[in-house]
Amino acid sequence: MRSCPALDCLRLERPRSREIAQCEQLRFPSRPRAGFPYIPSGLIADITEIFPRRERTSPALGGTLLLPTVSALDHRWYPEFKKNWDNLLFRDFILQRIDREARILDYGAGRGHVEQMNFKGLVEFVAGVDPDPAVHENPYLDEARVLPLPSAKIPYEDNSFDVVFADNVMEHVADPIVTFQEVRRVLKPGGIFIAKTPNKWHYMPLIARCTPTSFHKAVNRRRGREVHDTFPTCYRCNSAGDVRTLAKVANMEVRLIRRIEGWPEYLRFNAMTYACGYLFERCVNATSALEMFRCVLLFEVAKPAASPQGLTAAS
Repeated sequence: MRSCPALDCLRLERPRSREIAQCEQLRFPSRPRAGFPYIPSGLIADITEIFPRRERTSPALGGTLLLPTVSALDHRWYPEFKKNWDNLLFRDFILQRIDREARILDYGAGRGHVEQMNFKGLVEFVAGVDPDPAVHENPYLDEARVLPLPSAKIPYEDNSFDVVFADNVMEHVADPIVTFQEVRRVLKPGGIFIAKTPNKWHYMPLIARCTPTSFHKAVNRRRGREVHDTFPTCYRCNSAGDVRTLAKVANMEVRLIRRIEGWPEYLRFNAMTYACGYLFERCVNATSALEMFRCVLLFEVAKPAASPQGLTAAS
């Protein structure tokens, strides 16, 4: 079984958890040897095989159209995937950048509904900020504070944290320049800001940018997600170009930008929509030329380290 080329770059030398080891064995196609456009080998056969010929009788003629269930397609096409696979991947990404002495900040921590973002007890101190007072209910934090808006000033002193992370938060940020500057301020010299957020050139954000929040809530309700955790989106820090520009303005160093496509998370409604998502996933993972259309954007930027004289770069 081949691993995903888009995930290879995220693997570091530290031991990985069993869960993330399974996540890294996801079934993705290899890159094409040459040529473009490229249709992955066996792709059309994979899709057509889910519609058995003997069952393609038209309902208008009194027959039935039997299609596989979503769970059956999960097992067939993505047997190694787990629910919240992207959060498992992001968790491991964070774990490889922290230690027992680390002080970390969960930016946009919310009420704590993502269990993969629980690092309590693994580091010295876990803080969390969020505009919603429900952040005080978050069981994964040693300390929670409300992030005031519209100033978005993080309520902590300068040079307080080794790592700041944001899980599916940056798409909701109205002024990412302020966010980057504030994150830089509270990071220690050499500290890092890492985030996972939707890539705005993927079909899901493209649709989300053209539809109201009420539509987003309806879709998430259909996906089995909590409606009260669906917030308005802005998508102002959701492309590789956005990240580079914001990092430059905030005087931070870009260390990593990756775009990753997994199973068709937003099309797992029925066999027909699933097949469309499967076709999309196989194509965008088949060649780096289509990387810009992959769903998950993951980036790491760093605050400049202290100079030999012990001074940090100018804010």
